[in-house]
Amino acid sequence: MAGNIIKTNKISFGVIIGFLVPILSLFIYYFIKFRMFAISDFFRLLINNKPLLTGVTIICLFLNILIFTFYINSHRDKTAIGLFISTFIYAGTSIIYKYFF
Repeated sequence: MAGNIIKTNKISFGVIIGFLVPILSLFIYYFIKFRMFAISDFFRLLINNKPLLTGVTIICLFLNILIFTFYINSHRDKTAIGLFISTFIYAGTSIIYKYFF
């Protein structure tokens, strides 16, 4: 069953993976580096500390890049396109927030 999911080649599947993996990465980062703080304090710190937000965004999106590379190399281009779209949206949102808010 899990093998079939990995072999899926749909843009929508790539977008879903591309949005979920950075969220999972964010929570893993929180539990590794900031577990001594309440999660609400962690998010408040991210919102108020833009250099930290940039760093965390890069860390969270790095896993997307690795997964994107896997799908490109396995010739599942539609899933890779979905991953690229979601990665671009995440990065763009982070940049807009950093410079305009």
